[in-house]
Amino acid sequence: MSAPPRCDQDEEDQQLPQPPEAKQRRLDESGQREQQLLKETEAAQALANMTAWAAAALDKGRESAEKEARRKPEPDSTEEAWQQKSRLAVAEEEPDSTQAGAGERQRRRALGSEETEREECSIVSVQPQPGPRRYLDALEAVQQDLEAVNERANLAFLSLRRKFGQLRRPYLERRNRIIQNIPGFWVTAFLNHPQLSAMIDDRDEDTLSYMTNLQVEDFTHMKSSCKIKFYFTGNPYFQNEVIVKEFQCGTSGMLVSHSTPIRWWRGQDPVGPNRKACGTGQSFFSWFSDHSFPAADRIAEIIKEDLWPNPLQYYLMGEGESTENREEDSETENGDDCVVIVDDDNEEEEEEEEQPREQDDEAFRLALDQLSMLGLEEG
Repeated sequence: MSAPPRCDQDEEDQQLPQPPEAKQRRLDESGQREQQLLKETEAAQALANMTAWAAAALDKGRESAEKEARRKPEPDSTEEAWQQKSRLAVAEEEPDSTQAGAGERQRRRALGSEETEREECSIVSVQPQPGPRRYLDALEAVQQDLEAVNERANLAFLSLRRKFGQLRRPYLERRNRIIQNIPGFWVTAFLNHPQLSAMIDDRDEDTLSYMTNLQVEDFTHMKSSCKIKFYFTGNPYFQNEVIVKEFQCGTSGMLVSHSTPIRWWRGQDPVGPNRKACGTGQSFFSWFSDHSFPAADRIAEIIKEDLWPNPLQYYLMGEGESTENREEDSETENGDDCVVIVDDDNEEEEEEEEQPREQDDEAFRLALDQLSMLGLEEG
């Protein structure tokens, strides 16, 4: 028994109606492809619109910025930032109705990025260059280290002053006792000093002749502070036995001075009306009441730094000149012919008067020798 032909069977199968499920499946697949194609088309159109809008907005912003730059060569960065923000706000209030929501957000991000770049550029332009700033920081660090070293040096200097001040004290006390045996020592030293002598007139010289001692107390806890004491014996000018002028650091950190009020006898005040009648200049004693600028007190500096450390050198200046004058006078007297008549009755009285004078001269020379030796020991 032979089988029927195969082609006839396939034609019959094709002529048979297909089930409804397969047909519905093909329709769904076709609809999905159409919807996907439509979405892709819409997305492409939206992206094209967004790109065109962003490019137009950037061109418009660039043109506005160029116009603003031409009108103001050096605009203020803060003002320009506010103007850009205002333009952005106006552009956001009037969006294109044809744009999609995604395109609008993308446009805003693009404009915001451009605005941020402009603000960053404007901020960087006003910042100082990194090079000088680096050197300034390094200089500040070195200066702080130097101040620390200076502070340690000041402490070490004060410690040395305190130490050597104690070592010098017994020598200064011994020197003062010797000077008190030399009449007119301090007034001679003041008058022989080249700077101090210019501030002393005849009346001041007579007043200083009653001066018996001078002391300078150097405060070891402060660099520029000190106390200067003038000691006097009874005199017809004022009642004080001691006149003090003191220099100390005030509460504000500045150097201040104050002094003992001088109790002048009636009519002896150098700044009174009687002083004007004398026709002389400013008195040396007016220095005690002058507190205008203690940090630049010239007289205090000379006494403390020059006269007080070695007063003997200024005292001996006048002594050398007087010795030369006495030698010249002696030569002149020896060169002249003269006759001296001596009364024999008064010879004994003159010899008795000369003996105390020789003793005083011997004591004077001894005091000077001791003072000179003391200066060598201190040196």
